[in-house]
Amino acid sequence: MRLTKDQNKTIDQYIIGCVDSSAYDVETTTDAEKLSFLFQTFKHEKQGHIDQHRESLANIFKEWLQGLPTVFTIEFENYKILRLAKTWGSLPEKPTEKQEGKLLENYWDFMAYRTMKLIIKETK
Repeated sequence: MRLTKDQNKTIDQYIIGCVDSSAYDVETTTDAEKLSFLFQTFKHEKQGHIDQHRESLANIFKEWLQGLPTVFTIEFENYKILRLAKTWGSLPEKPTEKQEGKLLENYWDFMAYRTMKLIIKETK
């Protein structure tokens, strides 16, 4: 499914809004600061894994997200993910089980991709 410009903006705002630097007692005010903090925290926590494995950075980032880092509070419960997707317009109000299953199957890959893309765009 191709997302509209408005959907992309909404998702990007959601991602930025989920960055929480308070656990590290770091103040981030701009979008670029938040995304830089998120990426630096990821690299700090996973540097050994990044150095030792030949996996793509995107896969390592996805695995890190699935570990529910305290600095990135994205939804992780299926019913909340489905509700979120409906608000984004990427899932109809009355989806089929197949549509829900496909969305849930792709959620972590999608969030990792969108977040990394946003990090690259905003922290140049």
